[in-house]
Amino acid sequence: MKWNDANLKTLKQLKIEGLTHNEIAEEMGTTMKSVETAVSRYRNILFSDEAYGKNLLEKRSVIKKNLKLNKENNVILDKIVAENKFADRLEDVFKAITFKTHKATKKKKSKKKINRTIVAHISDTHFGADIQGDEMGGINQYGTTEEARRLAFFVREVANYKIEHRSETDLVIALNADLIQGVIHDIDTTKALTTQFAIALSLLTQAISYLANEFSSVKVICTTGNHGRAMHRPEKGRATRGRFDGYHTMLNIAMEAALANLKNVTFEIPITPYWYGKIRGHNYFILHSDTVLSTGSIGKAINVMAIKNKINDLITGIGPIDVVMAGHTHVPLTTLLANGTRLLCNGNLSGIDEYCLSLGIVNNQPSQQVFEVTDKYAVGDLRNVMVVEADKEKALDKIIEPFTEKF
Repeated sequence: MKWNDANLKTLKQLKIEGLTHNEIAEEMGTTMKSVETAVSRYRNILFSDEAYGKNLLEKRSVIKKNLKLNKENNVILDKIVAENKFADRLEDVFKAITFKTHKATKKKKSKKKINRTIVAHISDTHFGADIQGDEMGGINQYGTTEEARRLAFFVREVANYKIEHRSETDLVIALNADLIQGVIHDIDTTKALTTQFAIALSLLTQAISYLANEFSSVKVICTTGNHGRAMHRPEKGRATRGRFDGYHTMLNIAMEAALANLKNVTFEIPITPYWYGKIRGHNYFILHSDTVLSTGSIGKAINVMAIKNKINDLITGIGPIDVVMAGHTHVPLTTLLANGTRLLCNGNLSGIDEYCLSLGIVNNQPSQQVFEVTDKYAVGDLRNVMVVEADKEKALDKIIEPFTEKF
């Protein structure tokens, strides 16, 4: 191309607009080599004015901003990629885990209306406590075999309870905390937290899936307790704020995920330090009772007046309470208070430990509660199921297989 004032003016304008030499060549119908030659030969004419200099500075500023933006975007993209890789890996890990659960069986739909609810009260199981029989003089032993068999024994009793009304009965399982031993006392006397968590997850998912085959509907109500508290929190004692932030809530969420395939099982995991709701129209207040409502040391004495007054205070703020279900005390108790509220305190699964023995307590009677609720009765027939006889019954391993691994 022969260059003259007209086409040099066009070249200059295209340069100001930021086109590349190749783009300019295509625009002007010439070769890139011809454009490069013109730019070199007529540099003083093309780039002498203020407009081009200003455009060049703006272009450099844009390039600089784009480079910074690209760098920031790359950081974000790298983070997203890393998170996605982690999520994919976590999903692979969960898929690789084989939860020992009972396979769901197809149930015949009953035409009868559900008018009864069985409540299984499970608390103070203290999985991972590892109570040594020889140190206890043979009074109690609570290791991998005993914790599985005692839970299996109770689960079997629940499955056979009021079986003649099964077609019109659903099930509520109250997991009322202290399911693991935790590390709130001497760490050397308990199993690793990871192992405790794995034990509880394994045994309880087996228990719930077993009962899911016995009942058309299973609701699992969860609470938090003192043994499952996370010791990273500033208050090393019983949590008064953010009480849900502990191992019990993690365990409850894990169980819900592990049993997601069981369509007749639902979980209720509250943020509050208690569960308040209705069972067959009756108002239930379920908590571990180490905070909010303390029942005291009922193994020694029970101040029913103080408990009644505290419940009356709760009724003022929360609403009517027909039944209080409490864990923590390890001593089974049922009583009707003067205000009409029924108080149910659960036993424990672990039995007496070395600390109890040091106080001279040698009566080992681990138990858990099961009872019936109807539209008329908030608490009907109630049984404290004594579970210590389960320790030698090997057949129970078919219901709940003991957990013998680390995690």
